[in-house]
Amino acid sequence: MKRFYIFAAIFLVTGGALSVYAQDLILVRDGSIIEARIAEISPTEIRYRRFDNQSGPIIIIPAAEVITIRYENGRVEIINPATGRLGDTRMDPDRWIFGIVADPVGLMFAGAAITLELTKGGFYSFVNLRFPPLGGEGGGFGFGLALHYLHHTRSGGFYIGAFGELTPNAGEKEFEDVYWNGYDWVSITGTEYVVGFAFALSTGYKLVLRSGITFIPSVYVGYEYNGEGSFMFRPALAFGYSF
Repeated sequence: MKRFYIFAAIFLVTGGALSVYAQDLILVRDGSIIEARIAEISPTEIRYRRFDNQSGPIIIIPAAEVITIRYENGRVEIINPATGRLGDTRMDPDRWIFGIVADPVGLMFAGAAITLELTKGGFYSFVNLRFPPLGGEGGGFGFGLALHYLHHTRSGGFYIGAFGELTPNAGEKEFEDVYWNGYDWVSITGTEYVVGFAFALSTGYKLVLRSGITFIPSVYVGYEYNGEGSFMFRPALAFGYSF
């Protein structure tokens, strides 16, 4: 990326030297340069002919793929500023993005989690599998589902939504059952499994690097039940990869 920025800067600064070839130069997001003769520019596309075949067919390229155009007279027109998202399609709002992340932060408390994500446009959802915490308290294996609205930014997006989790075996609790057997009252004591659950508001930021490496700091605030109801506040920091 650093090399590309240096290259782009040279491309913008050395216009006088390049213009002697009397051609238009199109700098594309992937770092390539097209020698052309510009025919037409619109907000959505750029039409041109190849400089070495000016009587040939008109070629169309999406304007979103072009950074700058340097005309034969040396004038530079910036179509899309060169930003940290240059050439990056990992968080393209127009395509489905699959990701897998891990959350080791809750290992001592709520338990670590492995999460499968799905994102497109403003839709961001995930399902996760949560493992028992190292302390042995707070439940066993749990399954979670979240639905969010995602607001895209240059390197990822802010999200907010709802989260639900079910823990089939959140622990054990003692019980006592008293019944009449026809002759006398009988008392039975023992233990039973507790089904736990949680509902929460979840919010955070999904940061996706050009390499696909993903970081997601987040927080969950709501209600949880593990034999007893309680206020839920669960910070998390997940990392993984977006495809």
